[in-house]
Amino acid sequence: MPKTYVKSLLSWATPLLCLQLGCASKPHFGVVESPVIENLTPEYVTETAGEQDTGVVRPFDAVELPPLAFTAKVDTAAPQSMPLSALDAVDVSVKLSGAFAGSKVAVEFVAPGDTVYERRETALTGSVFDEQQLSFTLPVAGTLIDSAKLAGTWAARFELDGAELTTQTFELVQ
Repeated sequence: MPKTYVKSLLSWATPLLCLQLGCASKPHFGVVESPVIENLTPEYVTETAGEQDTGVVRPFDAVELPPLAFTAKVDTAAPQSMPLSALDAVDVSVKLSGAFAGSKVAVEFVAPGDTVYERRETALTGSVFDEQQLSFTLPVAGTLIDSAKLAGTWAARFELDGAELTTQTFELVQ
């Protein structure tokens, strides 16, 4: 395969490139001949193993991103007939896959009457290919929920970057 060269105007890097390309006798400023990588277009990338080039060229879109998938669960860790004062907490969790690191997952605990009682938010840290599980706890015993007797149908509303994912309801009894 014949070497192809292209003329490019360089600034302070010219002397360094001249030394690497064997053009030390040429002037250090102006136009320098530098090799061109052939047959490499923006939609292709060369796979590497560490710092060593494997030589395998694949399209960027060869890796298909997984779709967003999620499941949510509510656990009161108590029988339905347990009074508020005896219920320590309500645990809710969500499993996600297909969500990017840095995405914000939030849960809103909604009291009876559609009033947001508490909101919690955290950022995802794993890869889009990893399944991630996040858990949130709503304390009950010894809180305003217990003292104000906020019994009834509650909801845990899950969001991903501000978009609602799902809502899970649960009952708190007096």
